[in-house]
Amino acid sequence: MDGAFNIARYIDMEFLLWEDLAKRRLDGTMLPNMLKAAEKMAKTVDAIRGKPFEDVVLVTFCRSSIRLNCVLQETDSKIKDVLRFDLHGEPIGASDHFRHMIASSKELQAREQDLLSAIAQVQNQASGLRSRKGSRVIDLIGSLIRTRADNDAILKGMTEKIDSSAALFQAGASTAIDECISSVANLQQRKEEFRLAEQAAQFIERISSGAGSYHAADDAQHGSDPAASMQEDIAADVKQWLSGSKHVYLLTGEPNTGKSQNARGLCHYLSAARSSTAKLGGSFFLAPGDEDLESLQFALLSLSYQVAPPFRTMIVDDIREFLYCGEDVQLRHAAIDLLPKCLVAASSGAQATTVLVLDGIDQCSESLEVPGLLRRLLAFVREFPWLFLFIAACPRPNVMAVLAHPTVSDIVYHRQLDDDIERWHGNPAEYFQYTLPRIPAYKDYSNIHPNTLRELSQLANGDIRFAQLAMRYLHAENRRPEARLNRLRSIANSDSPLEALYIHQLETLAPFLSPDRPRFPRTLLRFVAHTGCSLTPDEISSFAHEISADDVIRTVDDFRAVLTIDTSWKIVPHDVSFSRFLRNMNRKGELPFGLQADGALHAASICIAAISNTSPVTAIPRLLPPPNLLPRDGRPQPTIPFMSLWPRYLSESRPSADPDLILQLDAFVPSLPLAMYAWVVEPFDAHCAASIVARYLVTPHVDLEEVDDVLEKTLSIRRRIISDFYAFVCYVQLRRDRGDQHIFAADIIQAIAEGCQDKIVYCNTGLHGPGDLTFTFNLEAEAYQGHVSVGADSLQSYKSITEDFLTQMQNAEQVGNGPSTPGLLEGTFRAALWT
Repeated sequence: MDGAFNIARYIDMEFLLWEDLAKRRLDGTMLPNMLKAAEKMAKTVDAIRGKPFEDVVLVTFCRSSIRLNCVLQETDSKIKDVLRFDLHGEPIGASDHFRHMIASSKELQAREQDLLSAIAQVQNQASGLRSRKGSRVIDLIGSLIRTRADNDAILKGMTEKIDSSAALFQAGASTAIDECISSVANLQQRKEEFRLAEQAAQFIERISSGAGSYHAADDAQHGSDPAASMQEDIAADVKQWLSGSKHVYLLTGEPNTGKSQNARGLCHYLSAARSSTAKLGGSFFLAPGDEDLESLQFALLSLSYQVAPPFRTMIVDDIREFLYCGEDVQLRHAAIDLLPKCLVAASSGAQATTVLVLDGIDQCSESLEVPGLLRRLLAFVREFPWLFLFIAACPRPNVMAVLAHPTVSDIVYHRQLDDDIERWHGNPAEYFQYTLPRIPAYKDYSNIHPNTLRELSQLANGDIRFAQLAMRYLHAENRRPEARLNRLRSIANSDSPLEALYIHQLETLAPFLSPDRPRFPRTLLRFVAHTGCSLTPDEISSFAHEISADDVIRTVDDFRAVLTIDTSWKIVPHDVSFSRFLRNMNRKGELPFGLQADGALHAASICIAAISNTSPVTAIPRLLPPPNLLPRDGRPQPTIPFMSLWPRYLSESRPSADPDLILQLDAFVPSLPLAMYAWVVEPFDAHCAASIVARYLVTPHVDLEEVDDVLEKTLSIRRRIISDFYAFVCYVQLRRDRGDQHIFAADIIQAIAEGCQDKIVYCNTGLHGPGDLTFTFNLEAEAYQGHVSVGADSLQSYKSITEDFLTQMQNAEQVGNGPSTPGLLEGTFRAALWT
C-alpha cells in the first residue's frame, strides 16, 4: 500500500508540473507549438493516473517526462533571457529584430512541429491504456495481470517516443536559437561599429575644425592693433618673455581679471604674423559645460593636431583607430603620447620659436590629472628648446602645486593679475552684477532668476570682502549651481554671515574628501589656523604623520574655495579672516572634521616638530637660510620664527588627549639630537629652551587617577621629555666653566644631585616687557631619580645616536644641503642626549 500510494503521488506531482508549465511558465512564449505540446503532455499524464503499471516502467516514464519538461523550460528561458538582457542593456530595436528572427526561423518551426507531432502520438497512445476489470476476485487478478502487461508495453513505447523527441527538439531548437542570437549580435555589432565610426568622425571633425582653439575669425573682434586685446603691461611683458630664458609664462588671477582676454590677445598677436621671432603653434581654451571643451584629453589631441600640420593625417588615423575600437582608456594615453610625437616630428627641420597657449586648465573635468599633465608639458619644454608655453588659469592648488614649485622656477615666469576689488567702491551689487554672469555655471542664471542679484547684494550688506568670498565659493564648484546659491541664501539670518559662509564651505567639502584620510583635513586646518606663517606641502607632509606632499596638495585642492598655494609654493588662505575664524575660541559648537577651537596646543606641537624633525637634511635648511643670507655677525636666523611663536601658543594651550598629538610627541622623543643642534647653532639659551618645552609638556592640575589611558600615555611621554631637558639644563647651568664639551654620565648625575639640593630650578623664557612667562620647575629629586639617572649602557646608546646624527649633518654640510656652522661640527661637541 505504501509503494502504491507513493507511485500515485508521483504521478499527481508529474501532472502538476506539466499543468504549471502550460498555464504559467510558458506564458508569453514565442513558440506556440511548444506550448501546445506542453498542454498535450499535461493531458497525457492526466490519462495515466489510476492505470495499473509496473513501478519500474512508470518511474522510467516519469523521468523521461521530467527531462522533456526541463528541455521546454530551458528553451523558453533562453529566448526570454535574450530579450530581457536586450531591454536592460542593448540599443532599442534589437528586441524587435530578435522576435522577427525567432518567428521566421524555419528550422525552429520544423523542430516545434516535430515535437508537437511526437507528443500528439504519445497522447494518442495513452488513449489505449486500460483500467482494471472484473467482479470476482479470480477475474480481477487475471484482468489486472493482463491489463498491466498491456499498459507497460504501451507506456514503454510512449517513453521511447518522448526521449527521442526531446533529444531532437533540444538539439535543433538550441541550434536555431543560437543562429538567431548570432544574427542579432552581428546586427548589433554593425550598429555599434557604425555608431563608433560616426562618433569618431564627429570627434575628428571637432578637432579639425578647431573647436576650443583660437580662430582666425576672432581677428575682427580685436581691431587692427594685434596687441589691442592684451593689457598694455601684459603685452610688453609677453614680448620680453619671448626673448628670455624662461619658456613657460604662467598668468594667474581670480575669475574675471582678464586672463582669457590676454590669452586670446596673445594668439591674435602671434597669428597676425607681426612677430618675426615667434609663431602660434596651437591653442586651446577650456570651458566647463561642454563635454569636449572641458576635457584635457580633447585639449591635448587638439594641440597635437595644430602643432604639426604635415602630420595631421597620422593623428586622425590614430584617433579614429582608438575611437573605432571604443577604447577610451587607450585614447587617453594616446592623447598624452601623441603630443610629444608631433613635437618630435615638428622639430625635424629648422624650427622657429613656437608658442602653445592653454587657457582655463583649472576648469577641466579631470582635475586629478592636471598635476601629471603639467609635469609632462614642463618636460616637453625642457626637451624642445624652441617650444614656449603660455598658461592662463585661476591659481587653483592643483595648478600652483606644479607651476609654483621651486624646482621649476628656472623655466616658469609667473605674472599675477590682481583682483582690483577697490574699483567697486564697496558696492557689492555692482560687483555681483559684473561677476556672476562670468562664472560659466551662472552665465544665464540671473536672466532666469532675476531676484538672485538682489538677494546676494542684501546678503553682503555692503561688505565687498564677503561678496568676493561668496563669488569664490560659487566658482569653486560648477556642477551644482542651484544648491550652492541655496546655501548662500540659508545664511541670510545668521549673526555672522561670513562665519556662516565658512562653516557652509567646510560642510560642503566634507563628503568629497578622501575617506582613507579621515583626520588629515583637521590637521591641515590646524596648520592654517595656528602656525602664524605659511608652510609648503613638503613641510606639512614632514610634520604630519604618513601624509605625502601629494596628499596635502589634493586636500588643499578640495579646500580651494578657502585655500590656495601661492607663488612661493606656500599654502595660504584666500583671506586672513579664515584663519581668525578657525582660531575663534568663543564659537558655539564644533566645526566640521572635529576641529577644536582650541588648537594652540597643536600649534606648539608643530613648532616642536619643526625643530626636531628626524630628517636633518630637510629640516635644518628650512630653519636656517643659505650662507649668503646670514647677518654680518654670522649668526643664522630661522626663516620661520618657530621659537618666537612658542610663547604665544604655549600660553594659550590647554591639555589634550588627541591621538594626533600623541603621535607627534612619540615622533619627538627620538629627535632630541636635532633639536639640541638647532638650539646650539641658533645661539639660544639652553635653559630658556627647556623652560618653554616644559611649559608645554607638563600639564598642571591634572589628577592621573581621573584621566583616561590616552591622556595618561600623553603625560608619560611628556614626563620623559621634560626629565631629559631637566638633566641637560642642570648640566649647562652648573658646568658653564667646563672647557671640555664631552658629557659623561657621572657629570650629569653630579649636576642633577647639586641642582636638586634646593629642590627648585628657576627657568625664565628670556622674554622682555609685559606678559613675561616665568616657569618655576619644582622637582623632587626622589621623584625623578629614575628618569634622569644614566647608566653606562644607556650612555653608550646615546653617544651612538648623537655620533650618527652629527655624521649626517657633516655629510649634508659637505654637499651643500646643511647649514654653514664653522667651528661647530669640527669641534668636540658630543653631547650624550638620551631618547
